[in-house]
Amino acid sequence: MMITKKFVERVLKKWIVHHENIIKQSGGHQGIRYEGGIYSLITKFLEHKERYVDKPFERAAIILKTLASNQYFVDGNKRSAYTFAKAALLENGLLLKPGYNDAFNFVMKVANNLASNKEIIKWLKDNSVRTQRMRFLEIVKK
Repeated sequence: MMITKKFVERVLKKWIVHHENIIKQSGGHQGIRYEGGIYSLITKFLEHKERYVDKPFERAAIILKTLASNQYFVDGNKRSAYTFAKAALLENGLLLKPGYNDAFNFVMKVANNLASNKEIIKWLKDNSVRTQRMRFLEIVKK
């Protein structure tokens, strides 16, 4: 698949809608601080997905670390980071299943840049189980 500007912009619009839904469901303020950062993350994620088909944990780690530690949205950056990373794993037949406190504490660690990429990948692997594959954008709609 060719990653075009038009395709990335279409995915960006969908990610923004899903982020807005996360805020509506869990509370907070709507809005985007840095759309270019989200655009860049989506491009990086799609390029990695195309090149490294067999590395779903690495792709999920890119999303988790980038969204959790940057303030691209006005509110809900960590919630979106976790939700989108979980969706990236589900797309590969992997279900992220940590307890609420474990997930919260780890995402906070990531957001504060206290977890290396290697640690993030290990945590994702240790807290995932095999499940049915789903399409990324269908997952984040739920």
